[in-house]
Amino acid sequence: MGDNMKVVEIALDDIEVGARLRMPDLVAVEGLAASIEAHGLMSPSEVVKISYQGLNKLAGDGTYQLVCGGHRYAAFRMLGRDVIPAFVVKGSKDQLRMREILENVSRSELTKLERVVFTAELREVVERVYGDEIAAHGGDRKSDENQVRKLRTWSDLVAERTGWSKDTTRRAWSIGEKINPELAAKLAGSVIADNQRALEDLVKLALSNGLAFKVIDQLNSGEAKTVKAAHLVVSGKADTMPAEISAQDKVLLKLQSAWGKADQKTKNAFLIIIEDEIDG
Repeated sequence: MGDNMKVVEIALDDIEVGARLRMPDLVAVEGLAASIEAHGLMSPSEVVKISYQGLNKLAGDGTYQLVCGGHRYAAFRMLGRDVIPAFVVKGSKDQLRMREILENVSRSELTKLERVVFTAELREVVERVYGDEIAAHGGDRKSDENQVRKLRTWSDLVAERTGWSKDTTRRAWSIGEKINPELAAKLAGSVIADNQRALEDLVKLALSNGLAFKVIDQLNSGEAKTVKAAHLVVSGKADTMPAEISAQDKVLLKLQSAWGKADQKTKNAFLIIIEDEIDG
């Protein structure tokens, strides 16, 4: 999939959205719509022709399938536009899925749960596309700057595209690969959905879904404040728990819980308050 693609105007009604990696956030769509209205679209969406050989048959009557740009598509719908600028890309289903995940995985508005789950899927897709090692081709073989680089692992590619360290990438994968779809659905919206340490503590227990769900229920109810404490309760070992936690620990837990429930606009406002406190 080369970089010399041309931007074309495509009717929104000719684009099938299909199942997305993540659903558009209304606040983010509203902000993006305002930006598009004021400044235009900075980065075109990406679509693929439904008839393209690399795809299996897709449901729907649209001419194109959306690959990247779900929020942009929703913003154009919100603005009442009829067409959207887009690149028409090509690739296998795995290549197209890889593009979508790479575009989303490093976004700041993702919860920690979304990030680790997306990273785990990304590794699977990258290794299906490239194998265990990845040959990164530059362009003109005659140019010293564009020579084919050495084969690299999947984490090198992800780290390069996201700006994460390889350790961060591998840690996210080690958590996400232990979270099955049913567990991910249960965790979504929970008090630990945006707490990577708590997610890591949970998967390290290697519980069945049934027990893991009970642990999450304990945390959501506030009856237990940590994964360890919730596990002791559901395992019938609550008598081994500390009698109580400090007042400041309770404050910290409440802050963590509120953070997990906040949307991106609220999180940004809170971070400004923290920065002012630190600077003051």
